[in-house]
Amino acid sequence: IGNDDSNGTRYHSNRHLYAPLEITSRPAAVIIPNRTTNFFGIRRKKIKIILVAFIIAATILVASLVDTTTTSTTSEQPTREGEDDDGDDDDDEPNPPVFPESIKLFHPPKNEIEARELQTIVQESASDPILTREEEFSANNDKTSPSEKTGYDAQQQPTTTPDHTYTTANHFSSTHRIALLFSPGTYPIDFEVGYYVTVHGLGIHPTDVAFANVAKGPHVPALDKYTNRPPHGSGLDTFWRSIENVATYPRHGMRWTVSQAAPLRRMHIGANLDLYDGDAWVSGGVMTNVVVEGNVNFGGQQQWLMRNVDLRGGEVPVGGAWSLVFVGCVGDVPREFGGMMMKEGGGGGGGAAGPSISVVDDVDVRVEKPYIVMKEMGRHRHHRRR
Repeated sequence: IGNDDSNGTRYHSNRHLYAPLEITSRPAAVIIPNRTTNFFGIRRKKIKIILVAFIIAATILVASLVDTTTTSTTSEQPTREGEDDDGDDDDDEPNPPVFPESIKLFHPPKNEIEARELQTIVQESASDPILTREEEFSANNDKTSPSEKTGYDAQQQPTTTPDHTYTTANHFSSTHRIALLFSPGTYPIDFEVGYYVTVHGLGIHPTDVAFANVAKGPHVPALDKYTNRPPHGSGLDTFWRSIENVATYPRHGMRWTVSQAAPLRRMHIGANLDLYDGDAWVSGGVMTNVVVEGNVNFGGQQQWLMRNVDLRGGEVPVGGAWSLVFVGCVGDVPREFGGMMMKEGGGGGGGAAGPSISVVDDVDVRVEKPYIVMKEMGRHRHHRRR
């Protein structure tokens, strides 16, 4: 009102918003004796007035009943799926929801005692089974196990047998499915993210849930270090795990030694990110909508996709075997490279060896995975990126 429309018409009042109610009907067939009064002595003119008044009254009554019925029906109708009256993405499920045993909700610890207790609970829920060095060598009657704990040389190669290793015992489990939900706050805990485990922060922003004052935070090392190319272990089958919508600030950097089906999503990593573990073989992964404050080291990774990643470490990512893809990334993005070239004397065109690197500056359409946030203590909703 008061603005020109696309045809140049200017509306100055609200008369266009409401149309008058007009009721028209065909004349009713009424049999009336051919005289000025009817059987009851009422003149025909008065009868017409009475009939018209009756029709109008009946019409108003019917209209009000229809309006009342419509209003009642509308109020009883469920809202659009996934939304309620205030536009939130709630549904008809109880909120806070009744979680099954496979979904565990945690709140920030208030002191060191609670932090230790929480770390124990999370490790028991999320981490792969541990095999200690003593257990392994006792089972094999091997008395030559070194007593030192694991160390790494300058090339990040393990120099001694580790004091324990996570195993692949849950690799083909049909019952182990765990979701760890962390309400907003700070968590000073370290834990391995095992098979069939997903870690979710419930904050509006990734930094709302922070793993701080930690050595490793959530991490994935190589597995089976006693039996698979010892002492290196393997990351070729560290599948089926994920982490999203959290921040982590580990003193020793974040280690994520995975091979496919193990995404990093919507994270803030306030340290270096190592996508390998020593000389353990690894093969593939994806990370999207992530900020990395430190440097990224691919190690022996291959077939890795980074999308919408902000690389802030000051150095371009290093390492990698082949096929590294960067889509919509900013910061220290490497230049495109055609792939491995044989070193001098090794045939081929000569030159330095390196992984093939593909860089796509931007894309027209990006479809994001929805995530869960906590509106207030105990209530949850789905959040869709606009």
